[in-house]
Amino acid sequence: MARTIKLICEFNTAAGLEVEYKPGQWARVTHNQFRSWLGPRRINDRPYEGTVYYEGTNYPYTPGKDEKTRVVKVDEINNLSIVNKYKIRTLDMEPYVVKRSF
Repeated sequence: MARTIKLICEFNTAAGLEVEYKPGQWARVTHNQFRSWLGPRRINDRPYEGTVYYEGTNYPYTPGKDEKTRVVKVDEINNLSIVNKYKIRTLDMEPYVVKRSF
């Protein structure tokens, strides 16, 4: 998939990015996985509270109540209103948008 937009990273991507995948178990991840992780995150052993995005996009994800720790995948985007809300038109989002048939 060709990337047509630059991903927003509100942190130093060269830092030690870690996510807690089990209680007390931390793993180093890439910046794309880090920004889309729904759960505890830390940078250089310091807790990080920041925006969670759909994986590989700049669409912010709003977590629901009592959601499990996981990576928020791009294929969860199935609502055309999300694309219209941010007015982002990219060719790589075409397969993930529900199209209306007239």
